[in-house]
Amino acid sequence: MGPVVCRVASCRPPWELDATCTTASATANATALHTAPCLDDNRAAFVSPFGGAPKLGAPKGLLRAPLVGIAATPSGRGYWLVASDGGIFSFGDAQFFGSTGGTKLNRPVTSMVPDPDGTGYWLVASDGGIFAFQAPFYGSMGRIPLNRPVSAMVGGTGGYLMVGEDGGIFSFGSVPFFGSLGANPPASPIVAVAVSAGPVVAPVTTATTTVAAPTSTTTTAYTGPSTTSTKPPKPTTTTTRGSGVWYANCQEAWDQGQGNIHKGQPGYRIQLDGDHDGIACEA
Repeated sequence: MGPVVCRVASCRPPWELDATCTTASATANATALHTAPCLDDNRAAFVSPFGGAPKLGAPKGLLRAPLVGIAATPSGRGYWLVASDGGIFSFGDAQFFGSTGGTKLNRPVTSMVPDPDGTGYWLVASDGGIFAFQAPFYGSMGRIPLNRPVSAMVGGTGGYLMVGEDGGIFSFGSVPFFGSLGANPPASPIVAVAVSAGPVVAPVTTATTTVAAPTSTTTTAYTGPSTTSTKPPKPTTTTTRGSGVWYANCQEAWDQGQGNIHKGQPGYRIQLDGDHDGIACEA
């Protein structure tokens, strides 16, 4: 006998189709999740969770383009699905920040990565073009000829990097470059890339300045002996991180006349943006 070159899935038992087939059960669970577009109603989508991962849904009906990636939210209680046309599908606590689903692209989207703060994401196309939605844009390879298409990307603190099928690495922002396989491409294409759990980032300078206040003396008179109490006012502290201003809480920002701090402006951080709409300490 030669190798198996085709497999047919049928709801009828084989002995009803061929009387010479055995009626003994032969189950191959290892192939239970194998599929193909022709077996799934031509681009119908499904999500198969494993372990403790939640199953929160999948797009209904037929898709205009095949799905090429999935990314979890920082909480783990949601995920985004991305199609090759840049269409985004949000489930669980994943928010929709925009897509390229209605835009004509030069090359198909191959991957997506959420912004670490959970309030945006990036899409990357096979030509290295980056599409940023509510996330900072650090650069792209969109106008630079590549030896091989970009197959995946990964986000890090203050940046992202992408990988080509030949193992070439392209780093942007503060995500460091440690090397690549671009000069020695493997026989099979590279399809994924990851950063370490504690990525090395550019050092952040933290400067704290305490302004000493003069001591105030309060004298209270009553029928007994005079009593003097000394109460030094609370020092004021201003902390800067990098090039932006850092507020311990919104009350501190408001006390300094700051409010409605938009994402990307000095002083914005996700902990001050309760509703995750990109505006912190809304007045």
